[in-house]
Amino acid sequence: MKKIIISILLLCSVSFALSLDDVKRGLKSNSINEDSLEMKFKTTISSPLMGTQTMESYNVRKGPDKIYFEMKGKLINQRMIVSGRKMKVIDLKTNAERIMNTNPEMLKKMQSPVSNPMENGNWKNPVLVSGNVYRIDGDSATVYYDAAQKHLVKMEQNNDKTNTLITFEYNPSTKQMSAMRMSIMIESKETKIDMEFSKYQSSKNFPDRFFDF
Repeated sequence: MKKIIISILLLCSVSFALSLDDVKRGLKSNSINEDSLEMKFKTTISSPLMGTQTMESYNVRKGPDKIYFEMKGKLINQRMIVSGRKMKVIDLKTNAERIMNTNPEMLKKMQSPVSNPMENGNWKNPVLVSGNVYRIDGDSATVYYDAAQKHLVKMEQNNDKTNTLITFEYNPSTKQMSAMRMSIMIESKETKIDMEFSKYQSSKNFPDRFFDF
């Protein structure tokens, strides 16, 4: 009888084990496609060399080739609008404008700073840490996933010179990102980057007229 009970428990644990595909499906069910995302956020950077700086950003993607991006801070006040193969750059202090051609490399650099890290690279099977949280090791990072909430809790990246820890916070009503906090250790010196989102939603209602040159 004891052997039967143990066998049932082992079978249940295998049946309910979380797979890598389960994690990817869970993340996708709670996420907004990067090319359909509207974000407004404040970034605060604190480092030993530069002190503390803040910047306001507004980033909208609507489809594969439409981007509206603003950065406002002490050192830069700029708006960039991408529509198809053209990009307009506007200095918000002087209103000076220039138009240039885009290329795939340029658009890649303008990708969302909160892209799902598990969309690329190789990842091992999830390992239960505690409660509903699982650790998943990849070839470039380790992520921690909350299976109940279906979102990432944190991500760690380590190499010989730099250790990076990113923690994620969520709006309980929308289940979307409310903050992303980074701690970067370089030779025992820490730089902190905090991104706090006042808007994180689908860009479907963002007016197309803002992409007109």
